[in-house]
Amino acid sequence: MKVVSKFIIVLAVIIAVLLVGRNIIVKFVIERGVQAAAGVPLKIAKLDLGLTTTHVRISDLNVYNPKGFPKEAMFHASEIFVDYNLGAMLTGKIHIEDIRLDFDKFVVVKNEKGVTNLEALKPEAKKDQPKETAKKDSGKGKSGPKLQIDHLSLKVGTVIFKDYSKGGEPKVTEYKIDISEEINNVMDAQALLGFIMTKTLAKTALSSLGNLGSGAIDGVSNVSEGAVDTLKGATDTLKNTMKLPFGK
Repeated sequence: MKVVSKFIIVLAVIIAVLLVGRNIIVKFVIERGVQAAAGVPLKIAKLDLGLTTTHVRISDLNVYNPKGFPKEAMFHASEIFVDYNLGAMLTGKIHIEDIRLDFDKFVVVKNEKGVTNLEALKPEAKKDQPKETAKKDSGKGKSGPKLQIDHLSLKVGTVIFKDYSKGGEPKVTEYKIDISEEINNVMDAQALLGFIMTKTLAKTALSSLGNLGSGAIDGVSNVSEGAVDTLKGATDTLKNTMKLPFGK
């Protein structure tokens, strides 16, 4: 009986540790996954993964600039909420039933060469990957990640433009845009990103910049693709580690 009691206690402690640590596991998976997909650091202050629900709530998320740009956040979200369909995820389909994006700050930076931080987004190159393979892989995301979003709520507070192209200290322009948009039945991630960028920049003078075109949208698509893919990876990790049922 003593052996059984000790076993139960040890098992309870292990389960408790996994329950407490599940958010840390998913946070790590998402941060590393997006960095690999887009080549930029992503930091999450707090992540809460529902234990008996399919909810993910992220607080204080920062996506930082790529190499060659100031080491500061280009996107800051005070909160991101995702309600995903786990059954679809486990079959390889990305089905998000509801997502709320609340961006406080969106920073566009043009460097000394006239290149923007959005255009510079690209996946991390693998050291042992041949150049020809890397080129092929870099074109795979052109069509955007395959996913279904039933409902998306978007809020963007401020857009900041920093122009280093003239040399010296940057010219900084700030736009308070306070966008609030509701979008339903999204089937094309790249079209969605184009819509978001158009809506965001339309209330600023940046829409006239020729280099904020399809290349920039392709770059942002890498971030989106990484986030969507790592969400499925996170749920798989928890499923295999914890062996606990999920559901609504």
